[in-house]
Amino acid sequence: MRTRKIARETWVIALIGILDLMTTILFIRHHGAEEANPLFHRYWQMGIPVFVLAKLVLLLIPLAVLEWARQRRPRFVRLALRVGITAYVAMYGVGFTQLNSQAVATKKYEKVAKEAGTAPGVVEIRSRLAVWHADQSNLPEESFRGRHSSPPNLVGLTE
Repeated sequence: MRTRKIARETWVIALIGILDLMTTILFIRHHGAEEANPLFHRYWQMGIPVFVLAKLVLLLIPLAVLEWARQRRPRFVRLALRVGITAYVAMYGVGFTQLNSQAVATKKYEKVAKEAGTAPGVVEIRSRLAVWHADQSNLPEESFRGRHSSPPNLVGLTE
């Protein structure tokens, strides 16, 4: 039986997936981020071990299937893996940009409110509105009619 090397593209996707897993845990635990994928959000709620297991299983099984398929259709699988790398990096970049735009907007309004001596409740309201506005500016026009079309719930935030 002849052994085949694992494709370089497979290693790249595995590395990106593991980096995604590590940074997701870091951002959620230490920077107030949330898992955007509803499926993985549910796994996160079940605990970190379940989340890690789910991420790894749903990363490695498709890669194993693609490696198996590469024996029969090597050019097609190589192309599919390269498209997968591009899509993964693009989606990760969009998520990272959105997370940072929200953080920047919140810090901006907190700084302005602190300098102006505004009450903490007002700072919270402005911060939530800034985050909501940052979310809206990152969405395509047709998304405004969806779940993002109304401002955040501000009930109970006033002093």
